[in-house]
Amino acid sequence: MIMRKVIMMIAAVVMFSSQAAQAQSLDSFLRMLSKSTQESETEAKSTPVKVVKLSSDKLRGTWTYSAPALKYDGDDMLATIALKGVESYLPSIYAKAGLRDGVGTLTFTRNREVHAAAGDRKVSGTYSFNSRSSEIVISTKHDGKSFSFRGTVQMEGEVLVLLFDASETADLIMKMSSEAAQNDTFKMMKSILDKYPGIKLGCKMKR
Repeated sequence: MIMRKVIMMIAAVVMFSSQAAQAQSLDSFLRMLSKSTQESETEAKSTPVKVVKLSSDKLRGTWTYSAPALKYDGDDMLATIALKGVESYLPSIYAKAGLRDGVGTLTFTRNREVHAAAGDRKVSGTYSFNSRSSEIVISTKHDGKSFSFRGTVQMEGEVLVLLFDASETADLIMKMSSEAAQNDTFKMMKSILDKYPGIKLGCKMKR
C-alpha cells in the first residue's frame, strides 16, 4: 500500500538521519547537514511552479509515484538549510523503501476508497478530502487497529503533491511498531522532528 510506503519513507529518512546523529547533539547534527549543503555546488534557481488547490473530481483516478516531496513551514534558518542537505538524499532513500519513478500507484475512487499498488503488494483503505482546505485523511489498518494519516494534497502544474507532517507520522509509526518505539535512534530523530516542527514529507505523483 502506498500509505504504508509513505510510512516506510518517513521511517527511512528518520533512520538514515539517525546514522549521522547517533553521537551528536540535535543542533550539531543540523550544523553538520548545513555545512555539507554549503560546501556543495551552488544550486541553479528553478522557476517557481504555481500551486493550486485540487478539486475532488481532479483528485479521483490513478496517480503514479514520480519523486519525493519535502517542505518546511517553520522559521528556523538552520533547519531550513539543513533540510536542503537532506533533500538531495531523498531519491536514494525512497528507492530503498521501494519507491522509484514510475513504480507505485495510488487510486482515489468516487466512493472514497483508496487503492494502492507497489510491485506485488495491493491494499485498499478509505480517504476523505476537503477541497477548500486541501486536507486529506487516509485511513488504514495495521494488526487490527485503525490509523489515520492527515496531510495535504495540491497540484503543482500537472504534478500531485502529497505531504504529511513528519513528526505526527513518526509518532504514528511508533504506535504501530513496537520495534520503532523501542529504537533509541528512531526516538532521537523523533525528538529532532519535535524540536523543529513544520517538516512535511511525502511524494509527487503524476497521471
